[in-house]
Amino acid sequence: MIQIIENSLTDDDILHLFNLWISNKNKIIKNNRNYAQLDILLLMPFFNSLNLNYTHPIKNYTQLQLQCQDESWGKNDYENSFHTHEGYADLVYVQYLNDNYEGGRLIFETGEIYTPKKGDTVIFPGTLGHYVETPTNFTNEYFTIDSDNKILLNKRWVVAGFIQPQKLKIEKSPTPLKNPNTLI
Repeated sequence: MIQIIENSLTDDDILHLFNLWISNKNKIIKNNRNYAQLDILLLMPFFNSLNLNYTHPIKNYTQLQLQCQDESWGKNDYENSFHTHEGYADLVYVQYLNDNYEGGRLIFETGEIYTPKKGDTVIFPGTLGHYVETPTNFTNEYFTIDSDNKILLNKRWVVAGFIQPQKLKIEKSPTPLKNPNTLI
């Protein structure tokens, strides 16, 4: 079952996540395209300070990442084909930090499609086939951290969490999708 928590992140939460990115630049992993990620597991005490209602104890995570992807995303077969996290994660969630682009939709093999909205969280089983559409046509928006730091939102920014198999313990369950028009 796919669940959406609308407005799960406030602008302050997003500010904290971008501060995390800036203050840990030396730990950011990049690949050969314009895609980068920061392993938040190493920074879990800060992440837990956000008090998000579906975070889990650190021992339950396979991976937790702050990621950004630009228009070069989706240029290989893996990125443009359905995949699962079966055997790796019982639960996957994606939090959206911006939505100033076209595309970037989360497409499920069931035919459901989620269009990103800043602050929303999408939660789904790791066994559900899905892929991310290439984000395009970014508008020039900035997120101001402080007077010295601005982040150009020319990438799709998300937090992606993967919960280990057999360790799923949700203390507060997310509410089921209330607006059936959110998923098409």
